[in-house]
Amino acid sequence: MADLEKWDLVVIGAGPAGLTAGLYGARARLATVVLEKALPGGQIATTNEIENYPGYRSITGPELAERMREQAEAQGARLEMAEVTGLDLAVETEDGRPLHRVRTTAGSLLARAVIVASGSEPRRLGVPGEERLRGKGVSYCATCDGAFFQDREVVVVGGGDSAFQEGTFLTRSA
Repeated sequence: MADLEKWDLVVIGAGPAGLTAGLYGARARLATVVLEKALPGGQIATTNEIENYPGYRSITGPELAERMREQAEAQGARLEMAEVTGLDLAVETEDGRPLHRVRTTAGSLLARAVIVASGSEPRRLGVPGEERLRGKGVSYCATCDGAFFQDREVVVVGGGDSAFQEGTFLTRSA
């Protein structure tokens, strides 16, 4: 990535939302780059089995993430591995339109438009076995994974509204 390279669209984050934004930006014939600090696909790439994504009866998270990446790149989006360290809005103008500076660990870019699709990360408990059992019994989304726990006993950990809502949702199946 050349320093101060100019793009029509810079997408921050290569999870499902970011890759979709990159796909549609490229399809609209915008010079589009998608920036990702870790793993294309975001959280979905760490998911063992997905049974609720339209068009797929069952697919692994890494496979779905790879297909999304391939599709965005096939339309002309470029994926760059770099962490965004800052964003400076309207630092200069070109033809009367503002340009934004996106600062990354690999240099800075200029963009006519920026989409922030930075995703989220679930709060971990930090208990032994949690990471090893993620996707194999430990889940962070009742709506996403509730069907896997059909007629089983489950435990919901948390003390806020979200934990209550997730637990209430799980009463339909678990």
